[in-house]
Amino acid sequence: MTMFPTYKHGECRPMTKEYSAWRSMKHRCLNPTNPYFADYGGRGITVCAEWLEDYLSFLAHVGRAPTKRHSIGRIKNDQGYCPGNVRWETDVEQNNNSRLNVRVEYETPSGVIEVTLAELARMTGVRRQLLGQRIARGCSVAEAVQKPSQKNSIKVACPKCGGEYTKGADGKRYCSACKEEKRRVRNRLRQQAGAHR
Repeated sequence: MTMFPTYKHGECRPMTKEYSAWRSMKHRCLNPTNPYFADYGGRGITVCAEWLEDYLSFLAHVGRAPTKRHSIGRIKNDQGYCPGNVRWETDVEQNNNSRLNVRVEYETPSGVIEVTLAELARMTGVRRQLLGQRIARGCSVAEAVQKPSQKNSIKVACPKCGGEYTKGADGKRYCSACKEEKRRVRNRLRQQAGAHR
């Protein structure tokens, strides 16, 4: 008798990424003592009968992980682990598929698409938190994306030179003309000090 059971697939010693994903998937859905059971088996997420006892069937459907950073994920988050609803995903894809995400409809040149706030932030360059705040205050998605950021939009005349400056996020005023003049004066003083040595 051997110490460890032998399997035909040979992937449990040492454990491959795919075998580990299959095993973890079953534990999340079937084991009430698993710390993630409430988010999976506890809310009705199941593993199809075909995959429950047959790792090779699971592997045949999902294939090998493209990279070490990919993990198994469900395409439709409220459905179980079954053929056609499982794929290898990156962390970004996993996070975008979370049921806790806020989804909005955004109009693009090719039509209206449904995206998460994080995806919209990546597409538009506007911070996710700022988009969420604007939408919560009643702005439409288009307004939330197009409205300029307050910290960059407060333009005032500089009291020293009359040029424009921007009030930064820290509340301080910055005038690029005055800043450049200070730099020139500092350099001139350094040169003069170096000449006297």
